[in-house]
Parts: sequence; structure tokens; C-alpha cells
Amino acid sequence: MHQLMMFRKAAPVPQIRMPEGWTIRSMKSGEETVWVEICGAEFWKPEEMTAPERWQKTMGDDPGVLPEHVYFACDQADQPMATATLRLLNTEQLSHYPPSQAGLAYLHYVAARPEARGLGAGSAVTAHVLQSGTMLGLTDCVLTTDDHRLAAIKSYLRLGFIPVLYDETMPDRWQTIFGSLQIPDCAMMNMDGTLA
Repeated sequence: MHQLMMFRKAAPVPQIRMPEGWTIRSMKSGEETVWVEICGAEFWKPEEMTAPERWQKTMGDDPGVLPEHVYFACDQADQPMATATLRLLNTEQLSHYPPSQAGLAYLHYVAARPEARGLGAGSAVTAHVLQSGTMLGLTDCVLTTDDHRLAAIKSYLRLGFIPVLYDETMPDRWQTIFGSLQIPDCAMMNMDGTLA
């Protein structure tokens, strides 16, 4: 089954509060294993491959992922607790998403440690990616996600992302998600950028 797609048109980025003393910074050299730890429970089974192999396959081999665009929300001790990445898209990749007149960034691998969930860290680091994209002239943003990631989807909706209807399964899948989240229907977008 294809992943869900969501799109955010250029708009002011909300300020998200995190616990006192928490900060957002770029990943440092040698923290690839930390990134894998944070993402692990959300995205894959830990026994599938070693952390260095997972990093290399998922991020390290991707020319659109620059270490300075891999962001961590860190606690008072500077321990990474959540992550999100600004992925740059090439011309061929851009053709797979709705058109953007404002420059298109890709929000990649948003995750938080279990103990950081509900503290605003995931939303804050996502907002930081949006701000970073804007600073690069990429004021629109796209993401893909899975149907079961309901907390993440709810956060994306709050940040202004809207569903993209790019195949015939999407309307029913989104209606199921809206029901699970107990939210009213929201705007949706066609692949040509028009509202559905």
C-alpha cells in the first residue's frame, strides 16, 4: 500500500513550546547511532541491521540529506530526544509531488523517544525544519507517512499540512483517519495543487 502524502503551502510557522531548557540543533558527527535509536521504534525492527548500516542505507546514501539538516530536539543535558530532517529534492523527485511555486522541501523521518512524546519536542523540531526550509527559499513542504502514525498525522494537521489525494484509495483512508482522530473533515489537495 502506498504511503499517505501531506502538503503544506507557504505560511507562518507556529512557535512550539518545549520543556524549559530544551534546545534544537543539527546532528553532530558521530551521532548517527543516536538518530537510529530515536527512529528505531517508529520505523523498523532493530534486529534488521546494525545502526551504522541502517543510517547509511536510510540517510547516508541519500544525496538530499545533509548532516546540517538533520535536527535534534535536545533536553537540558543536550541529549537528543526527538528528530526531524529537511530533505532536499532533485528535479526528478519534485515531479512526484504537487507543484510548488515557492520551492518545495521534504519533511523526513520525524520521531521522538517514548519519554519525550507529548512534550512538544516532535512538533518543535518539525517546525524548525519548516523554518529552515523557508530560510533556504523552500517555503512549501511535503511529507509521506503511514496510516497508523495517528499522533504524527494529528501534529502535521495542526502545523498546516493537508492530505494529498493521489490515488483512488486516499479518500477512504483519510476518512478512516479523521474518524480515528475524532476530527472533522479537513481540506484536501489534488496532485495538481488544487483543493479537492
